[in-house]
Amino acid sequence: MKSLLSWLVLGLGVALGAGVQAGDASTSADDPPEYRPPPRSAPDAERLSGGGSRSADRPAVELSVLAPQWSGRSASAQPTLCWYQSAAAEVPLELTVTESDAVRPLLSKRLPALAGVQCFSLSSAGIKLHAGSVYDWSVALVLDEDRRSADVLSQANFVVQAPARGEQAVLRTSEPAARVRAYAQAGYWYDALGEIERMLAAHPTDPLPRRLRAALSEQVGLNAAAAVDLDAVR
Repeated sequence: MKSLLSWLVLGLGVALGAGVQAGDASTSADDPPEYRPPPRSAPDAERLSGGGSRSADRPAVELSVLAPQWSGRSASAQPTLCWYQSAAAEVPLELTVTESDAVRPLLSKRLPALAGVQCFSLSSAGIKLHAGSVYDWSVALVLDEDRRSADVLSQANFVVQAPARGEQAVLRTSEPAARVRAYAQAGYWYDALGEIERMLAAHPTDPLPRRLRAALSEQVGLNAAAAVDLDAVR
C-alpha cells in the first residue's frame, strides 16, 4: 500500500493562492490536500469518539465523526457531515445537529448503522444553518431506547463562516480535486468533505476522492477511517 506519509509530503509546499488552482504546473491530480485548521476560539470543543462495550452477542463497535480534533469551519449553510463506523450494527444510528446552547435539535434523524464511512448532506433534509453560528453535531448508536446513557456516541462542533473576499476566487476553481485542496488549506474542513462526497457520487469507482479523504482523515488522527478508504482503492 502506498505510504500516506510520502504521499502527503508531495503537497506540503502547495500555497492556497497558487498551487490549488486547476492547471497549475505545481500540482497534479494525485497531490493530497493539506488541512490547515483555523485559529482556535472560545466555542471550540474537542472531538469525542466512542466505542461500545464488548459482550458475547454484541461485539464492540468504534464510532467517530469525521471532524478535526477541534472545531471546524463550513462555508456552506448546508454542510455534509461524515462519520466512520467500524462494523455494521442492528441498532439504529441517530444523527443530531443542534445550534450551540439551544435546547431542541435542528435535526434528529435515524439512519441505518452501516460499516465504513457514511455521509449525510443537510441539503437533503432542507435545513439551512446561519452564518456566524456554532453548531454541535453527533452520531450515536442507540443500544437501548430506555437507557440513552448507554449510547455509543461521537460528537464535534463547527462554525458556519463565509470565506474572506481574498479566498473566494481560489475556492471557486472549476476542478473538483483542486477545490478540495483549496477548502482544506483555507480551513474549511466540511466543504472539503462535501466536495469529496460529490466526486464519489459522480464517479463511484474513481480512487482519487477516497485517497483525498484518507489523507484528510489521517491528518486529524482518524487512522481507522483512512484505512477503510485506502483499502477500498487497493
